[in-house]
Amino acid sequence: MTSDTQPEIRPYVSGSPLHPPSQVLLQYPIVLAARQRHGYFLARESFSMFTMFSNPMMLFMVFGVVMMLATPYLIKNMDPESLKELKEQQTKMANMQNAIASGTRWITLWHEMSDSLTTPQLLYPTKPTRWIKANGGGTTGKSS
Repeated sequence: MTSDTQPEIRPYVSGSPLHPPSQVLLQYPIVLAARQRHGYFLARESFSMFTMFSNPMMLFMVFGVVMMLATPYLIKNMDPESLKELKEQQTKMANMQNAIASGTRWITLWHEMSDSLTTPQLLYPTKPTRWIKANGGGTTGKSS
């Protein structure tokens, strides 16, 4: 092999002829001094109302308490028609809760739904439904 194909290896010498490398001599043994004391324990945070009420759980609790206290005043200032509708809705909900608790839930639900719907066929469809054939062909008029 010739020198053209081989890499040239040169030693690195720090410094230059004009700036010779400085030699740093350290004393033995090396003595190190701490710059600051490390705190392993954190001081306990003091009580603060701001941090307590910035918690989302506390915000929800405060909102609930405010609404609980404000609801009687809101109901007192309602017009008579809206108040009557509210009382009817509360009565329906109370009846439904009692029915669920006593086990007659379906009868009450049927009664409540029949008040809002004109025909019971809307709850239980009796019209024939269409089925898609297994081979991907059209539809038939088979009933369910």
